[in-house]
Amino acid sequence: MNISTGWVGFFDILGYANLLKRNEPETIAQEVVPLLTDTEHEAIKGIGIFFDDVAIQIRSDVKNSQLEAEDFPKFVADLKWLLFSDTILIAMPTHESTGGQSILRWLTFFIACNMLQVKLFRTGLPLRGAIDFGRFFIKDTCFAGRPIINAYELCNMLELAACVLSPEASDQLHRHKPLLDGHSLDALVLEYLVPTKGGERHFFVTRASVHEKNIDIRKQVMKAFWGHRKDISIDAQKKATNTQQWLRYLDHLEEKKAAQEKPAADVLPPGADA
Repeated sequence: MNISTGWVGFFDILGYANLLKRNEPETIAQEVVPLLTDTEHEAIKGIGIFFDDVAIQIRSDVKNSQLEAEDFPKFVADLKWLLFSDTILIAMPTHESTGGQSILRWLTFFIACNMLQVKLFRTGLPLRGAIDFGRFFIKDTCFAGRPIINAYELCNMLELAACVLSPEASDQLHRHKPLLDGHSLDALVLEYLVPTKGGERHFFVTRASVHEKNIDIRKQVMKAFWGHRKDISIDAQKKATNTQQWLRYLDHLEEKKAAQEKPAADVLPPGADA
């Protein structure tokens, strides 16, 4: 029996039950199912593009790293994907990896989680999700393990389309920080006051910018929640509003970062005309 230790991400589609009620089976088979079944291929393709683009930065960020961009396929092959109904389960075993190898594993996992959220949000299927760390078993369509249950329970508490880390997953992730230079970790997760069914709680949240830049965030959120002829009930409207606030916060951080990085020569003194 192959018991693994590693990362587990549990995602479900907001409004999926309503989607089933509002569409004929033929429509779902033609429009929705292909989007879900193609997510693994699209995410893996995106991971490859990501590593090609930032391989040099990754090697410079990881202390004493011997990492190469060509290393990523063996880690992608270890990703486990399971799709059932409105749920997607992603897992990455650690295999006792240390140092740069361990970092590349969680980078692969987190990028897959982010790309999954981006792709489905933009096709009218907003996701909420949770990540935990621990021992699990996955074979074909069967699975077991506390981190899967923990991620499922935490996911169902969320009142927005986003993905949070459990306390155990946050601890595991931040243990990598001494191995990193630069801002690699901060680019992947950030702390945020998350609305849940039990009240607001601080969690680390995956930094998935699911909206497209230079397009009104509210319009994009409503389009995603209305996608595939879904209704927006009072409960769904609350989740949509919370999602808007989260995405506006991400935009705020990006604008703040851009302002800080703006060359001094471009900054006009007080009272000066542009």
